[in-house]
Amino acid sequence: MKLDAVILDMDGLMIDSEPFWRQAEIEEFQKVGLRLTEEMCIQTTGIRIDEVCHYWYEKSPWQGLSPLDLSIKIKDRVEELVFEKGKELPGVQNTVKIVKGMNLPLALCSSSPMSLINTVLKKLDLEDAFDIVCSAEFEKYGKPHPAVYLSVLDKLKTRAEYSITFEDTMAGVISAKAAKMKVAAVPQSEHSGDPRFILADYKLGSLNDFDWNVVG
Repeated sequence: MKLDAVILDMDGLMIDSEPFWRQAEIEEFQKVGLRLTEEMCIQTTGIRIDEVCHYWYEKSPWQGLSPLDLSIKIKDRVEELVFEKGKELPGVQNTVKIVKGMNLPLALCSSSPMSLINTVLKKLDLEDAFDIVCSAEFEKYGKPHPAVYLSVLDKLKTRAEYSITFEDTMAGVISAKAAKMKVAAVPQSEHSGDPRFILADYKLGSLNDFDWNVVG
């Protein structure tokens, strides 16, 4: 496989933040009178938080706080939880080391806002690891729309077919495939049985399972 660039998602791939998103959503939505369950939160995993808030507002409108303001509160709570409890997931440092050793550009592409991305990079001591960092915060649409991946490819100045992205959610896989990229899926346990992961070019148990020998 000819490869000119490697791209990593962040939440659920580099750091164990997906449970924090669910916790924050349950806490903050309850304050506006909407009781979400873990299963309900899992439905929107990987989707930009402002779009998640609009999704639930359309289904069950509440009074007072706007969906955008609620999304900010959820984001702030996740940042607190990541800073206090976040743990690096397997294979992150090794993947960065391998990609750097191959002299390939390395990018980060996340649905999370830049403030959370910066918190995670500081937490994992990876502030200087990425050549490009892109947040869907600045796109008209978040994942599963391909906009943020198209922005990454444009900044990397590489063609989609010569790039691979590592994703843990279906929203991310769909986004990257829509951008015509190769995708290695590393689903969390609660998502691993989703048959739609067949869309990915590879399905891995962790970042450590990718065979870099296939890269030419």
